[in-house]
Amino acid sequence: MAEARVLNPDISATTEAFGAYKVSATTQMETVSKGDYSPGYERRRREKKKAEKEALKTQVQQYEVQLELLRLRQPIRQNLLTQNSDLAERAQSVLSNRHSCAPSAPLATFPTLGAIASR
Repeated sequence: MAEARVLNPDISATTEAFGAYKVSATTQMETVSKGDYSPGYERRRREKKKAEKEALKTQVQQYEVQLELLRLRQPIRQNLLTQNSDLAERAQSVLSNRHSCAPSAPLATFPTLGAIASR
């Protein structure tokens, strides 16, 4: 084993360097995990979270509007059908009672526009 160290001195140097790197990386992780971020980073992180929250609120509002429109679709459709059937009944009533109107006069019988208006 001692011969291996003598034959490959770079291995022990590499192992020591890796161990030092591992210790410094662990120390850095502990520092970061404690929340020692720069003020600029913290501000950007808060702004990003705020923007994401606002985007989600907007999306929820859009979904609520769409849901309300879907809920109203059926009553609106039924109202339109009712109005259309009422209009069709009135039109049919007017067309069937047309014979009770005064007979139309030929245009030649109106000498002036005033005569048309008086009719």
